[in-house]
Amino acid sequence: MKIIKEGSAYIQLSDIHTIMDSDCIVPISFVEAVYNNGELIVTDDNRHDFVTFTGEENIRFVNSLNFLLDYNEVSNLTSKDDYKAFGNRIEDEKKRIEEKISSSDQRDIDAIKKMLLNCHLLEEKMLSLRNVLWYAQGKLPMTLPDGVEPLSYKRTAGDNIKRFIMDFTSKK
Repeated sequence: MKIIKEGSAYIQLSDIHTIMDSDCIVPISFVEAVYNNGELIVTDDNRHDFVTFTGEENIRFVNSLNFLLDYNEVSNLTSKDDYKAFGNRIEDEKKRIEEKISSSDQRDIDAIKKMLLNCHLLEEKMLSLRNVLWYAQGKLPMTLPDGVEPLSYKRTAGDNIKRFIMDFTSKK
């Protein structure tokens, strides 16, 4: 997940690997900020921690990463239906790409590789959305950067959270 706020950009450690695995051109200043202390080790204990990026080039780069879940896009989601609708939009986009793959010329290996990568990135975005939902429900600890408002989630009497999460994550 990415957050852009007041002259800084923040990315969760788990998404740093997603960026490096993508086909985007990464500015050297971004790489230096990520690896300034040497090796980057992502574990279950720190995967939801945020790395801070400053500088116009880095903020512009982070802002351009449309395959990362943007906190500003999900900050207004407050119900199961909101999260489901957002997840459905991601899933619909993935299905459109999969249909393009099915109908594409199988000899165009580069185009197929690009579309497969885009499907993978959308799957990662869906996993981020699941994590945000769990955070909003208080089931996943996450420390947001200073000044970022926490999410709210309004439970309703009809919410079967366990079933919803299973349905939501089984789409992958």
